[in-house]
Amino acid sequence: MSGTKEDWVVCEWDPQFSCRAYSSYEEYVVHQKSKGERRSSGEDQERFRTVLGERLAQVGWIEPGDSVLCLGAGYGGEVQAFADLGCPAVGIDLYPGETAKNVVEGDFHDISVDSGCFDVVFTNSLDHALDLPRMISEIARVLKPNGLLIVEAALGREEGGHVDSWDCLMWKRVSDLVAFLERSGFWLVRRVRFSLPWHGEQLCLEKIPNRESGR
Repeated sequence: MSGTKEDWVVCEWDPQFSCRAYSSYEEYVVHQKSKGERRSSGEDQERFRTVLGERLAQVGWIEPGDSVLCLGAGYGGEVQAFADLGCPAVGIDLYPGETAKNVVEGDFHDISVDSGCFDVVFTNSLDHALDLPRMISEIARVLKPNGLLIVEAALGREEGGHVDSWDCLMWKRVSDLVAFLERSGFWLVRRVRFSLPWHGEQLCLEKIPNRESGR
């Protein structure tokens, strides 16, 4: 996958988004799994765990004991960051890191758990979704009625964001992503820029219809 403009098409479900043109779902899976073949150092994971943990501590709605699902968790730095806050957390990934703790093989388009299981869902992998509407529908399904979705989103292509070899979804602006998530049954409660380990925005969204839940 070269990542040239010829590989990308405007998404049918929203013209503010573009997606990589795969010939099949199987090609998508093979391509995404190939990212797992890159080895991430333990030092990189600890750095990610630390900076993410600092951001999560500022969210204000995460409590010890909250059950957490991390999507596209790879080597598990995000899982460990939630564990540091006293939250039982598990991650899924198409290609879990060999040394990852509490990360199992799974597809975030089809999450193999019962509905309403989790207090919090976290992901920084929306730009790896082949079918974002389906992924968000699955997130809404597995969250409890007053569940919290935390997204760490790359900057959009009109904001200086970069596309890597494994990205398969991009948005013009983070605001376009927020608008899509709000149309999909979530309410934005917090939005903060960050710069480590990459530049993006942390979005915290509550599952509707529990806007007055006071979480």
